[in-house]
Amino acid sequence: MWKEAPQDVRHKFQEEARLEKEEHQRKYPNYRYQPVFRRTDIIRRRVRKDKTEEEKVEAVAEAMIKGKAGEELVEEVKEQIIKSAAASEDESDGGSKRR
Repeated sequence: MWKEAPQDVRHKFQEEARLEKEEHQRKYPNYRYQPVFRRTDIIRRRVRKDKTEEEKVEAVAEAMIKGKAGEELVEEVKEQIIKSAAASEDESDGGSKRR
């Protein structure tokens, strides 16, 4: 496509490119292109999700949806965490009694 363009069109764009290059040189005289090397062979490890952290996030989200903020939010989250801890403790105790 570029090779098929008329000479005057090609010359126009080449002139614009030259002017832009000169302008860039004036604005940034010490500029030097330095690409950042990014490794592609990095093996990423899987991070296990922390169940208690997930419960905290859920508790905060629920409290915020209810319109809680500030100290109310903190108290609501604490209550939710205590309730969920008690519920999970009951489930683990109940499972061992059945055996």
